[in-house]
Amino acid sequence: MLSLQVNSEKKLILGSIQLPSFLGKSGKEIEMIAGKARKAASLFAEAGFDGVFIQDTTPGELSLDTISNLAAITRHVRDSVPGIAIGSQMECDNAEAILSTAKAASAEMVRIKNFVGASVRNSGIINGQGPEAIRYRIEHKVETAIFSDIFNLTGVPLGPLSLKKACSMALKLGVEGLIICGPDYDSTVQMLKEVKSYFPDAFVLCGGNATIDKAREMLDICDGVIVSSCLKTGSEFDAAKMSRFISNARP
Repeated sequence: MLSLQVNSEKKLILGSIQLPSFLGKSGKEIEMIAGKARKAASLFAEAGFDGVFIQDTTPGELSLDTISNLAAITRHVRDSVPGIAIGSQMECDNAEAILSTAKAASAEMVRIKNFVGASVRNSGIINGQGPEAIRYRIEHKVETAIFSDIFNLTGVPLGPLSLKKACSMALKLGVEGLIICGPDYDSTVQMLKEVKSYFPDAFVLCGGNATIDKAREMLDICDGVIVSSCLKTGSEFDAAKMSRFISNARP
């Protein structure tokens, strides 16, 4: 496996490729999705990104088709695009499914959005997946880094839980990195500063709202960043924007 260099002096710059929903897709359609994911991952690798998440966006309940399709596509990208770490992310809030997919695909990292605390999403009440994730990783010997979101913006917390307490809970469970994202750029910056002041030795990533022009500013605050939308022109990834982001982030 590639080294993600978590907790090293190098800032980690990660991308994210959102796959279309798998609902109603099969055969040639899945092959086309895999091909587009491979091309996008190649652009990230050529630009100098450290890694990229292959992200499922299939709505509704978890299905075996979603797991198998995501695992197959993630494995295809990993085998086809050398020199960049590949991660797995799922729309569902099921840590075991995410980790089993990562294991099947030999992915080097996962992003789990509901890790600690409970929240209400459009699918109902979601409990934190942290304990299940760590147990599953140990029991099934899944060799992947876990990056966990603190406060998923797609849900509403069921009860009061401070940013400091939520981060402390996740770190005690054993995550490799905390993902922080507020509703906008300024709030994200403030949250990142707060978390780093509480936990200076923790590996903290910006999970959203980063921009090309402020890439360096963001990475001066935290240890890594996950970007996607600012790298696109329309719905397609733009190689020039990717290169500009890397140039600004690592002058």
